[in-house]
Amino acid sequence: GKEHAKAIYENEMPLETYLKGVVPYEMGDGFPPEALKAQAVCARTYALSRMRPSAAWDVVDTTNDQVFRGLNDASPKSMQAVEDTAGLVLTCDGKLITAWYSASNGGQTELPANIWEGNAPRCFALTEDPWDAANPESVVRTCVLARDASGLSPAFVKLIHRAALADPRLRDLIPEEDFRLSRPRRAA
Repeated sequence: GKEHAKAIYENEMPLETYLKGVVPYEMGDGFPPEALKAQAVCARTYALSRMRPSAAWDVVDTTNDQVFRGLNDASPKSMQAVEDTAGLVLTCDGKLITAWYSASNGGQTELPANIWEGNAPRCFALTEDPWDAANPESVVRTCVLARDASGLSPAFVKLIHRAALADPRLRDLIPEEDFRLSRPRRAA
């Protein structure tokens, strides 16, 4: 087969300029100003957390890090959000965090340590996201459950419990407290 050469382009620029080429492509000008500001703070924090002086580069311009496509005059709201949040970052216990973010979380956030190696700061938590769960384009995931219901995470059991309580057909059959999943009993 043919060997393909991939060109690597290195580009150095001030952080705030870089962010003006990230925010419009990670989110877009159609979002409310406060959402764009939150995106700018996350993007800035993420970029700073990835700085590696000994490496050939810090971030790439794809979804492997953050999409960067250069400055875009058609995105004035995104540029304003970067300017309005200049220098603002996210920290936990006085340390810069790696501010992971995504367009969709499937209705629940995940702990970074369950995705990437390492320990996440205590500021991260499993959180239900009803806005994303209502999104028809939200990621749908499936899993295989053991017959005896073993090995389920507490967050998953909590999700099943809430869904059962919300179902009018099951509501009176489900206890409010001490909800557990176990292997179905056989009828006598």
